[in-house]
Amino acid sequence: MKTPKILKVSEEARICHFRSAINYTVLHLENGRTYISGYNIKVFEELNMDDFIKVNRSDLINVKSIKNTTLINKNWMFRLSNGKEVMVSRRRMAELKKNYPNLFKVKY
Repeated sequence: MKTPKILKVSEEARICHFRSAINYTVLHLENGRTYISGYNIKVFEELNMDDFIKVNRSDLINVKSIKNTTLINKNWMFRLSNGKEVMVSRRRMAELKKNYPNLFKVKY
């Protein structure tokens, strides 16, 4: 599959996460800017970008942009370097804890 052109445009700033918006995808950059792509999120998932993980139905996040994790009412939330917060779905928890155990250590 060809790489979407929007990824080449956003190379100057690091992508924090992709968010699905029906048949579009919104790219959130570290500097706070956003871009809208005409591709759905499935296209970006299939690109096999090593640093990105799917944490819920509509969010694909960059592991390097995670600043901290918090546990709120049995739900995990990632705070990203651009200030956004992303909730982790219960369905993906087991896989994420297995592959990224350091993300889920609670600091008191």
